Amino acid sequence: MDKTYWGDYSDLYGTLEPEQIEALEEAIHARKLGRFDEARTIYQNRLPPAYLIPVVAIELSSLDGRQGFDIDRSDLLKTALASHEIWKGKETGNELRLLTLLCAESEIRAAGRLKEAVAEARDVKAHLNDQELENYTDIELFSNWMRLDIDPFFPNPIDGVPWSGIRRLIALLVQRRKFNQAHTLLRLEADLTGESKRTEFHQQFIAKCEENISLEDEPSLFLIVIAKLYLAERLLKVGDIGQAGTHLSWVIDKLKTPPMTSVTSQDYPCRLLEKVQTAQNQSSSLADIINGHEKVREHARAAKDHLMQIPPLMDIYRVLGDVPPMQRDANWERMYQSNFFRDVESNSNGKASAVFIIQVILRPDELNDSAKASEYLDSLHEFERRFPHFDLPFYNSDLYRIAVRAKITLGMTTELKDFEEKSRIATMNIRNIEATAHGGWQFSANDRANEDVFWQEYRVLPVMQWPEYLLAITISWIKADVERTLLSYTEAAKILCMDPKMFQNHVTSADFLQHVTDLRPIKAAEVLFGIHHPVDSQIWESRFESYSTWLRRDNPFVPVGVRHTILGDIQQARCALVLKYYMEQANDRRNLKNEDLQLDLRLFTAREIAKYLAIVKTLDSRAIGTSQASIFAIEWQTMNSTVILANSSKAYKEGLIHDTDLLEMQLWMQDALERFRHTQITEALATCAVLSSAVNMRYKLFGTVSADACLEYLDRLEQIYTDIRRERSVLKGSDNFIARATIVELWSFMRHYDVAIGACMEALGVGHVRFSYHHLLIGQSTVSAPRNIADNQKLLAEIMKWAQKKKARSVVETLGSEIILPSSLFAALEPTSQGYKLLKRESDLQAIVPLSLGEKLRVRAELSSIRREMRSCLELQPIMDIRDGTSLEQTQIAALSKELGPKCLIVDYVHIPVTHTALPGDILPMVYRDGQLLSSSILGPDLSLEMIQLYVQTFMDETNEEALLLSDEATEALESLNPLVLPVATFSKPGDTIVFCPTQSLHRLPLHALKLGDQILIERNPVVYTQSLTMLSLCNISASSRDASAPLDALLVQALPKHQSQIAPKMSFASHLNTSVLSGNALTKATFQAAAPSASLIHFHGHVGFDESTPLDHHLDIRGLAAERITARDVFGLRLRTGAHVTLIGCGSGKARIGLHDDLLGLSTAFHYAGASSIASTLWSIDNADGAAFAEAFYDEVLAVGDGGNEGEGGVVDLARAMQRAVLSVSVDAEGNRRAPYHWAAFTLHGAWRWKRGVAAAAGRRGEKEEGGDVAEATLTGADVAASDTVEEGYRDWEAG
Repeated sequence: MDKTYWGDYSDLYGTLEPEQIEALEEAIHARKLGRFDEARTIYQNRLPPAYLIPVVAIELSSLDGRQGFDIDRSDLLKTALASHEIWKGKETGNELRLLTLLCAESEIRAAGRLKEAVAEARDVKAHLNDQELENYTDIELFSNWMRLDIDPFFPNPIDGVPWSGIRRLIALLVQRRKFNQAHTLLRLEADLTGESKRTEFHQQFIAKCEENISLEDEPSLFLIVIAKLYLAERLLKVGDIGQAGTHLSWVIDKLKTPPMTSVTSQDYPCRLLEKVQTAQNQSSSLADIINGHEKVREHARAAKDHLMQIPPLMDIYRVLGDVPPMQRDANWERMYQSNFFRDVESNSNGKASAVFIIQVILRPDELNDSAKASEYLDSLHEFERRFPHFDLPFYNSDLYRIAVRAKITLGMTTELKDFEEKSRIATMNIRNIEATAHGGWQFSANDRANEDVFWQEYRVLPVMQWPEYLLAITISWIKADVERTLLSYTEAAKILCMDPKMFQNHVTSADFLQHVTDLRPIKAAEVLFGIHHPVDSQIWESRFESYSTWLRRDNPFVPVGVRHTILGDIQQARCALVLKYYMEQANDRRNLKNEDLQLDLRLFTAREIAKYLAIVKTLDSRAIGTSQASIFAIEWQTMNSTVILANSSKAYKEGLIHDTDLLEMQLWMQDALERFRHTQITEALATCAVLSSAVNMRYKLFGTVSADACLEYLDRLEQIYTDIRRERSVLKGSDNFIARATIVELWSFMRHYDVAIGACMEALGVGHVRFSYHHLLIGQSTVSAPRNIADNQKLLAEIMKWAQKKKARSVVETLGSEIILPSSLFAALEPTSQGYKLLKRESDLQAIVPLSLGEKLRVRAELSSIRREMRSCLELQPIMDIRDGTSLEQTQIAALSKELGPKCLIVDYVHIPVTHTALPGDILPMVYRDGQLLSSSILGPDLSLEMIQLYVQTFMDETNEEALLLSDEATEALESLNPLVLPVATFSKPGDTIVFCPTQSLHRLPLHALKLGDQILIERNPVVYTQSLTMLSLCNISASSRDASAPLDALLVQALPKHQSQIAPKMSFASHLNTSVLSGNALTKATFQAAAPSASLIHFHGHVGFDESTPLDHHLDIRGLAAERITARDVFGLRLRTGAHVTLIGCGSGKARIGLHDDLLGLSTAFHYAGASSIASTLWSIDNADGAAFAEAFYDEVLAVGDGGNEGEGGVVDLARAMQRAVLSVSVDAEGNRRAPYHWAAFTLHGAWRWKRGVAAAAGRRGEKEEGGDVAEATLTGADVAASDTVEEGYRDWEAG
């Protein structure tokens, strides 16, 4: 029997001396046994330089590839290829072609460059096309094999060699004793066939090898060991444990006997160890499996085998991924994170290849929280930086598809469209490659049926898009089964919803197959499913039964798991279509009151989900979607359908829903909630929402629980919701705000704040259900179950709590994450306390400058862990509440009101949907003063949120100038809203400061322009606005942190175009301040961004642009130059001085898009985030002259000191009073007549009004002239500024700073 070499390219040994052959074989032997250092020593000391001899270069490149040094391998092959001219005729054209192909293939792995490799592979194909396989030389066999080795980057081997040709090639390789290549090619073929065929092919191969080689020959025995281990894995996968164990025992025995005894425990090949460990651990515990794979990785690291660190890593992720989600605990999360961080760290050294790293990035992960999503995006950006030319479409498709999911998880809009486009292009490239591959391959019916690579592609798409793909797959299978006579024409026609009579007589096989071939999958899907209108249940059951009968039959060509997956997916697609149709019909305004239709739709959906669950439970366990977790998810939907049905009053009337049904569902969901508690946070959130709804329905329909029983689940829901929102703290600026606001949009269907407030109203005895729902359904007006919260005051406190949680949630959380806390909060901490140590550890971590991506992610994870500890530390609770933007509760609101004093009245407007109260009206003003809740009475029926929305639409339309409070009609209509401020008349005195906290459309109204009797409110009282009381508290903290002794540094920005600059205000206060003036050509986005952080007062006068559809583009216009606009997104990126005040005089500078929960997104919110504690702005487009007059009057009040001045104790200025006087000054004309509200009602103040002004440069008394002349003026015009020394000095100061 011929000698078997260790080397795969022994036919090239003819160019070597005998001692070189011996050395090369020893090096290859050492490489295959995992002794990599020994192998490299042989190459360095006993063999010529690799670039001199092709076979040495090729084998040394195999060592680099075996260790995972793909970049080194690529460099080596490129050097050898560039040196081929000095080989002195030792090479042939085939050798050069093989080396070129190897070089191109190495570039795929090293840098992800596919196009060059494809071009080289097709050149090889063109060269070999004219020859029969039997006539190939050994080098040509290698070339063909290498060409196919490019296949892992395609769904099919690239065009040229038919399936039968692969098998003949394998046979030739075996015949020529090229067993390693034959086995590699066999694995390639097996991966493209059905599961049952894979084991068959391997058994045949092993039998053939044993006939042709001696087991006394170490290279041959090594090959058999590898082949049997691979076979054992395949047998384990199909469930043949007995046969797998037999082969595994044989392998272990052989490893203990000569000649394999050279494989000692110290240099045990990582590959063998990994294979054995994988096989042995199939039935081990999770901890044992993880530890086993860790040992593999430790061996791999010790042996410098970077390549073999990947399989155990992937196996760890696979094993962790196989743990049902509801069984994942904190230990599971720890194991997952520890492996991920270590691998990111180990691959950040610049040596790992593109393909190596991308397998770490594309780990099995649901990206169900922000930390994982952020980690993924960081990894992706680092990968793009290192491999800018990566063009492997199969990886790119997944890479950017997952990136889109990560962006959505984070609620980020930046780069989202770019990632979607990259994923789309990669998917198109995949399809182009598939088309090329199919065009070049010669499939027979048997070959085509064995192909199970493509059938899973559709599962990455939304379920709604599955039908066309499912029909494409089943049509191809039906054609193949008809060809094999496994299916009759009549059966096939029935399955495809054709008329069977068409094929009863005189139809040939070719005619029928052509008819099926012409059938378009999308049309067949429409017939089967009824895409736009789901087919009737009876028709569907008949059609599905035909598919079920066919797909459940034994079929030797398509694995049972694949067929059952398709069957389950057909029913899943049906459920998705039914649910979509139900949602569309149920939400159609024309059908909202159609009880019959609403009930039918709910019953229809419930039946389809139940049917799907029953079908999945009968499918083969190898089918996708039959896991414990998948079945549990369907059961969850089934239980949820009970609540959906209960929401139909007719279902109750007709006896289709009972309290026992809801109780059973409640208990099941409670168990589900416990299962979800660790890692499935979004599922836990949805479960809490369903539980609260179920308990609410039990109260509404049967009175078996108290009105406030649902609060228990709503509290838990809110805690989970808060945890999800806190995860967004990994983001900054506008991304942070948008991410949090996106959560509100995504989970708006829960309406849990309204439900909680409604439950409290019910418990107080003023709920909608108590007075109408029970009476309507069951004739009862009382509920037997006692309420959980017996004290009415506590129920009012609950209403206050939920109302504050609902208001401006995203804004306050975003502000809190960046606020500078007052030192007094930290002074109380003892250096030995736990809180102090946690803050110190956090500070130390924040000071770390990560040197690698792995270190960055590890630091971030540790910071997240530390902050969880900080939140549970009682002494840090005040600090963490502020930083987290935690909504104020009743005691904190009372403390805030007490702090503001008896001369401050807070009016917090809460919207109570009419479905949650029996009282007339839906606006509840909650009034606070001096720490007490004074009133909580709903306004009368003549004033509702709907009425206010109508007013805003009619009279606040900027396209109609007359509507903007200029006409008598608009002014009179405004007076109809006067009841909104009645609580002010009742509970305040003239001169008291009024704080309005509006909701929804009330944010658009100038409440200070409403009347109390004949007097305008702003005449009677100073007025301040805030988005929420929590936000007011944060603004007060920021304002109080400002040093009153610090200089008053002002930034004055005149941004009007040159032809309007004469309208600018004459800032008489400018000479008293440390003032920087930006105007004319000196004003750019860059100069503003440079100057703003050092200013404690920023005044802007110019045009402002706003489009509600793109609020982040709300901008300060700079001389009409689009490129210089300062957008809200830009302002989010600024860091202003603590407690800064900002005045924005421009058209609609205070406008904002109002989110579902009163989150206002626009310039004002952006400036608050940047650090401003107070902002003066305008509600609508104003006249420039009005803006200039307001500014002069406002700053005259703000900066006046001494007699009659506006300065209080400690240098604190009352901005609210300054605002009142400034508004009143522009509200009358020169003759003292009241002007239309348009001219003065637009000016509003938001935030803290008690402002520590700081020390002016040379402040004088009100109206007092400077020595030697009139009051100094600084006119903000382009002409004046151009000649101003102040600007030049200011620029020098900025440059120096």
